[in-house]
Amino acid sequence: MARRVLYLAIILFTLSASLWALDSSADSACYKFFANSSVPIMILEPSSGKIMRANEAAANLYGYDRQTIEGMLIGELSTNSPQQVKDNLEAAFEGRQDAFLLQHRRSNGQNLLVQVHSTLVDTDDGPVLFTIIHDVTRRETLSKELAAANRDLERAENIANIGHWVFDFNTNIVTASAGAKTIYGLNNDEWSIKKVQEIPLPEDRARLDEELRTLMQDGDPYNIRFRIRRANDDQLRYIHSLAEYDLENNTVFGIIHDYTEEHLAQQALAIRTRIFLVASILGLITQLIIIFLLIKSSRQRKRAQAETVDALREKDVLLREVHHRIKNNMATVVNLLTLQAGSVSELVAIEALEDARNRVQSMMLIYDRLYRSNNYQDINIKSYFELLVDEVSETFPNHKAISIVTNIEEICMDPKIVFHLGILVNELITNSLKYAFPGNVGGQMKITATKRDHLVIIEVSDNGIGIPASVDIHNPPGFGLNLVQILTEQIGATISMTRDKGTAFILRIPIV
Repeated sequence: MARRVLYLAIILFTLSASLWALDSSADSACYKFFANSSVPIMILEPSSGKIMRANEAAANLYGYDRQTIEGMLIGELSTNSPQQVKDNLEAAFEGRQDAFLLQHRRSNGQNLLVQVHSTLVDTDDGPVLFTIIHDVTRRETLSKELAAANRDLERAENIANIGHWVFDFNTNIVTASAGAKTIYGLNNDEWSIKKVQEIPLPEDRARLDEELRTLMQDGDPYNIRFRIRRANDDQLRYIHSLAEYDLENNTVFGIIHDYTEEHLAQQALAIRTRIFLVASILGLITQLIIIFLLIKSSRQRKRAQAETVDALREKDVLLREVHHRIKNNMATVVNLLTLQAGSVSELVAIEALEDARNRVQSMMLIYDRLYRSNNYQDINIKSYFELLVDEVSETFPNHKAISIVTNIEEICMDPKIVFHLGILVNELITNSLKYAFPGNVGGQMKITATKRDHLVIIEVSDNGIGIPASVDIHNPPGFGLNLVQILTEQIGATISMTRDKGTAFILRIPIV
């Protein structure tokens, strides 16, 4: 457009007999075009760049009146160096260049970017540069903003592993973003719709065709997952695509998401979940067999020794010990299943874990009702913990090399609190026996329990190698200490840890 205006102006101008025909009193077509044009026009002296004539549009563009701007040098409007201005004038004069993108300045100091078209014209008064100016500041700003937006879009697609595409059924050509090309493994060549449709696996092709048909014919939502062999490396990728149809333009716009890594992670998680479920069920069956054998044995012993008070007391102690041990084991299974259910995202796995947990909880309640007596309102933790320490330590091969000292006061506590404390102490003793004395070296472990006003303080300590400095008891990395932290919070207690000549865990339990 700028060149058409320039050529028309040159033709009209060269028809004039003289440069001075552009006097404001003239009535020529050339003058009328020059004076009334909304396009800024100037006539420059080639050697100096002096502005010999300027129309109102040019004067307004730079913020001067015509009398002021006529007589100024073009270099006074430019932000370029004098040498650069001179080189541009020479290039236009010699015909080596007629279009320039230049930085100019208005009278108020505001910079503007202009596209200048300047051509040499011979007149009766000598050669002049006929110059048309276009303010392209806004155009260049929008162009930069568009380029920046496209870069941001490409970066966002790369981060999110997504892309977008357009099927143009008028030309049968596919337009794809950089993200879509990366996902499909396409190069920058032109791709037809048919060629792109050959990339998905053949067994998914019928579903894709049907999804596209119902989108275009019936307006049904296009939402499909399928697999492809990526064009540039033949990798199997899992793709999720959404699209909508533009009936007016006969085009389909869609997005694709490569969710291969998520899919593979879900598959691995499903396998681990199934293994965990099988192991949990087998463990649960073993627990149930032990429970029923103990129930049978205790009932037989109860019938055989019903007439003897001493035997009855012995039975009560045995049943209480067995009751708490089984209850702890079953509660541990419940907590493990709860934690695992919270770490998976597949609905089937979550439901299976929650079902298994609920079954264990139900059996635990049934067993508890069989053996709980109305007079078991409080439990003395001394005998309970001493038995627990003996039971736990004997399960480890190195227990004979480790001296275990207990100092537990006669303290009666709510069975619910004691139940949690049993699991806590069990975890802490197990942790020390497993990790504090590597290589079957000897050592000492202490378990103490004291009551101070409305607080019970339980300490489990050892003089072993000490827990690593990287372990934070309030944000533990392992399952065991994580379980300890959870149970501590559940009973409203606090736990702390010291590393002085070994490791010590201190539990503080408030009591009413």
